[in-house]
This record gives sequence, structure tokens and C-alpha cells, in this order.
Amino acid sequence: MSQAPTPGTSSAVNAPHVIRLRRPWLREAAATSNSKRLTYTRRFGTPGNLTTDDCVELVVAGVDGLNAIWLNGSRLEVDVSAGPVRVAVNRRLAARNELKLVIDTGPQDVESNREPVVEIWQDSGAVRLEIRVRQ
Repeated sequence: MSQAPTPGTSSAVNAPHVIRLRRPWLREAAATSNSKRLTYTRRFGTPGNLTTDDCVELVVAGVDGLNAIWLNGSRLEVDVSAGPVRVAVNRRLAARNELKLVIDTGPQDVESNREPVVEIWQDSGAVRLEIRVRQ
């Protein structure tokens, strides 16, 4: 049985070390004029044993209605409409981090007054950190 590559080792060059950001996520909901805006917040620590040669990327994939991504109080300037988001976050990480995903749901959720079902943690790889050694 093989183990996941350790960040900082040569075996991590082609296969990233993946850290899935699963539960717990804090969810806040607010209604806008034609949709519901959900904000999911997740706190996490910086991965240990990082070196200056490691590249840490935040990946957000398969999250419908994604409007914005915030990390440690700063909005990440990324195109959230173009499918999976992948952004290097090395310089933005602190010892303790706060990630926020802002999701807009459709007007049917407002009209029916039902709580939209958006469970980003159900897909174990939807939100993750990938660590690779830079080449």
C-alpha cells in the first residue's frame, strides 16, 4: 500500500499532496432581490513542513453558483465562472486561515422560500489544497 507523497520530496513533483477541506463549514444565508446568497466559511491551519520550493494551490471545483472566494479577509481575484478555480495561495497563508465561499442560488429558491441545498462537503474533492514541488 503506497502512501501519499510528502511535500518537499521529489516524489511529490508529478502527484500533488491533496488536503480536502471537508466539514466543518459554517453556513450563513441572506436573501437578495432575486436569489439567496450563501456564505460558507471554513477555518484551517497551514500545512506543516512546507518549503520555499512548494507551491500550494487552492482548488474549488463543481460548486454551482460560486460568486466569490475570500481567503483571510482578501477577495481572490479569480474567474469563478470558468469552471474549476485553481489559484496559488502560498503568500496568502497564515498559521490559521479562514476561507469563505460566496454562492448565489437561483430565483426559484427565493420564490419558494425554501432553503437551497448546497453541500460542498459532499464531494470530498470539491474544495482542496494541492501541494506540489516547484520545478
